[in-house]
Order: sequence, then structure tokens, then C-alpha cells
Amino acid sequence: PIAYLAKIYGWRGVMWGLCVITALIAVAVLFIVRDPAREEVEEGAPKGSYLELLKLKPLWFIIPITTFSYAVIANMRGLWAGPYFRDIHSMTSTEIGNITFFVAIAMVIGSLLYGPLDTLINSRKKVVLTGNAITVVALIIWSMNVTATVPTVTILLVVMGVAGMSYGVIMAHALAFVPSHMTGRGSTLLNAFNIGGTGLMQYISGWVNESAAQNGDVAGYSAVLWLYLGITLTGLAFYAFSRDVKPNGGD
Repeated sequence: PIAYLAKIYGWRGVMWGLCVITALIAVAVLFIVRDPAREEVEEGAPKGSYLELLKLKPLWFIIPITTFSYAVIANMRGLWAGPYFRDIHSMTSTEIGNITFFVAIAMVIGSLLYGPLDTLINSRKKVVLTGNAITVVALIIWSMNVTATVPTVTILLVVMGVAGMSYGVIMAHALAFVPSHMTGRGSTLLNAFNIGGTGLMQYISGWVNESAAQNGDVAGYSAVLWLYLGITLTGLAFYAFSRDVKPNGGD
């Protein structure tokens, strides 16, 4: 939709429109959302510093996948899909916008699907492992055939869009080990790793692409795909040793 609107109103008009929408949402939050009651902190309980949160060993095995899991689909859709389809398949901005729109819908659907899965399966760890394993399979297929057809790559991106939205469950998994009075700061810390990892991988993947693209566009995008496959596997390797959380109880 943004690519379509930009053709009509230009990018400046679209940006002003998004500013207005964002401001209206902020005003709605200000007047509608209410803070929960302040929780009393027991004597001797952690005061709530980020350093104390980082001392929680269960988080050590969850933070890597927090850092890398969303970075893959966010960067592939928001950063690399456009240049890839332009350079490899000579597609126009509107055609690329149509594909990334489908991926965005897939991401929304993925967020909604992940919500009830941990309760249905009674395991947050299994849900996250399965979802990211699907992302790994999609990346392997694409990495081994960088010049795959547009429909094939679109399907792979849609699959990654659905499977790559495990962050909500990852957040719930991590916060289960955070003291209740530190929930807000715990969420902030996890979001910092999540968004920080996404931003950091933009720079790293750009450098990897630029270096490999000296041997052609295909080599550049192949390097990017293998990079994202590597960080996903790294996150999973740590996460495999995390302590599971069962929402319905049980061992």
C-alpha cells in the first residue's frame, strides 16, 4: 500500500500521513491505556537494574534467539526483498510492494497463530524451536537456489513471515524467569536485544553483501542468505539448552 500511495502522493506525503497516524495512536494510548497498580517489592528482592536481569542464567540461553529470530524476517522483508527482486528478477517497485505486502499479511497471521500454540502444546520451548526450524528450512532451500522463480521465493518469504513471528512466545518464555516487579524492565531489555539485533544485522548483512557482490549480484545475495541461516542456527543452538516453560503446568 505504501508503494501505491507513494506513486499518488509522493514519499513526503506518505511520511506525513504516517506521522499523523502515529500521533493519533500516541494520543489514544495516553487517554485510554491505564497503568497497573504498583507492586510491592519484598525486602531483599532485586531492585530492578538491568545488570541484575542479566545475571539471571535462564535468560542467557534465550537472549541469542531474541536477538536473531526477528532480525531474519524483518530484514529479509524490509531491507533485502526489494533489492533482490529488482536485481535478480528485474521487478518494479509496485510489483515488489505487492510481494512484501503478502509477506506482511503472513507476519500478522504468524503473530496470531503463535499466540495460542504454547497453551495448546503446553510448551513454549517446543513452539519456538519448531517455528525457527521452519525458518531454517526455508533459508536452506533459498540459499541453495538463489535465482529461484518469483513464485518460489514469494512462498518461501511467506512461510518465513508466518514462522518468523515467534517473538511473542520468546518474550513470554523469558519473562517467566523475571521477577514480577521487574517485568517492565525485563520487557525493555528483551526488546533492546530484539530491535538492536535487527538493526545490527542490517549493517552486517550490508557489509557481507557488498563484499560478496564483487563476484556478481547472485553471490552477494547468496552470502546474505547464508549469513541469516547462520545466525538463526546460532540462536537455536543456545535456545536448545534453555529451560522450558509449560503454561498449563506439569514437568
